Amino acid sequence: MTTTKQARTSIPIDEFLKGTPVVPRLLVADAYTVGTGPHASQDAKHKSIYQITPRRGFARLMPKEFLADDRIIFTGFRRILRDLFHKPVTMDEIQEADRFLETAHAGGTQYRFDRDLWVRVVRERNGIVPIKIEAFNEGVTSFGYEPVVQVTADEGFGELAGYFESKMLHLWASSERATCLKWAIEYLRRGAREAHPSWTEAQVDFAVSIMIHDFGDRAGICAQESEVLGQAHLLIVPGTDTFAAGYLDWKENGEVPHACSIHALAHRTVMGFMRENNCHAALYRLGKVTGITAHVSDTYDFFRQVEWFGTQLTTEWKEDENVVVSRPDSGNMVKCVLHVLKVCEEHGLYETDPDTGLKMATRLRWIEGDSVTWETMIEVIHECLKAGWSPFASGGFGIGGWLRNSISRDHAGSSMKMCAVGNGDRPTVKKSETTAKSSTPGVVKVIDNGNNPEAATVYGAHEQSTGENLLKVWFNGIGV
Repeated sequence: MTTTKQARTSIPIDEFLKGTPVVPRLLVADAYTVGTGPHASQDAKHKSIYQITPRRGFARLMPKEFLADDRIIFTGFRRILRDLFHKPVTMDEIQEADRFLETAHAGGTQYRFDRDLWVRVVRERNGIVPIKIEAFNEGVTSFGYEPVVQVTADEGFGELAGYFESKMLHLWASSERATCLKWAIEYLRRGAREAHPSWTEAQVDFAVSIMIHDFGDRAGICAQESEVLGQAHLLIVPGTDTFAAGYLDWKENGEVPHACSIHALAHRTVMGFMRENNCHAALYRLGKVTGITAHVSDTYDFFRQVEWFGTQLTTEWKEDENVVVSRPDSGNMVKCVLHVLKVCEEHGLYETDPDTGLKMATRLRWIEGDSVTWETMIEVIHECLKAGWSPFASGGFGIGGWLRNSISRDHAGSSMKMCAVGNGDRPTVKKSETTAKSSTPGVVKVIDNGNNPEAATVYGAHEQSTGENLLKVWFNGIGV
């Protein structure tokens, strides 16, 4: 296969050390956004206000067992704003954008943009982008068609209100990831309460919080995606193998511990030993210090390996207290999980819930991690219960690619649209052949209605209302 660029067989070390080029803020936008300035209306250039709105819920896309509704968790915005505004815009960025745009139009000619606007940002506002950004707080839920972000430009800088549309819209991914996970956890919580009626809420919360573990680091298309979606995961549960996200969560929350994982085997680790059991024994010895270890068990023969765990835990390792978690990573999910539970029963490695009679694994548990989806997770849970076992007290799921691949901006259809323009904030609106693509006119406030779907939430900014305005100021460069 040939390409239009000169192929390289090697890259000099000094090129690696330069790192990835940093994109000027002027170019962190769609092409049509970069080029809008020269032909925008005078009203829009004077003052513009935009809103980001999820235009529909996506509960319809979730398994019926989740009992999901159309509220969406707002999260992920802090990182977006930090990346955009962590330092003032500089003349160097303008000049670098100049150089690129000289030949960026089709045919190798100049791509026109409002250079003077950005020069004014640097000279008149010391590089601080003169916009105000209001948004929901992290973790607050919204209904479809509630504006969750409102951006206002200072007078004379109107086009900047919509300039970072494409990057601000990226919050859809974190919001959807957290929302889907919240529904899954609520499903597990209902199941745990039914399976163990005598458990306290603290016991239920702990049990379900460790049942969905983030295996998704390698499923991302880049490091940044793993971090963004990994942090959204940590808004709901602490279990993660995406330690870059765990670090950011720790650092951004005052270094308060939250993200966690356990020592686990990879197939490559097992393959590095002459005998598989020597590898499991080596990790088990570490578990005597840490209390729990996860053992990928299908490198050669999953069923034989699990039986070996059962024998060891009731003979040589009988006097210990640490827990072995067997991880199936191939084969039939239900068959593999039920085999772990069968070995637990054969070796007496279980207890019984006095209220429901369901068996609960003790020192041998399972974590299913082979391309798990919401549907296969539900199937495994149903089959465990049918066999007389509590999945909520016996195992969990390591979910990787599905947590990424099952989300899509098309689900909620989040968009950013102009809502007001010019002196007096004249309302503007998009009306579409597709009703769901219409926008909300005018500057608004979004009032907390106590999660009552029958009560109004969106009001004009100056309209009388009772309740807290959920749109809070996150960034304010107006007048700076």
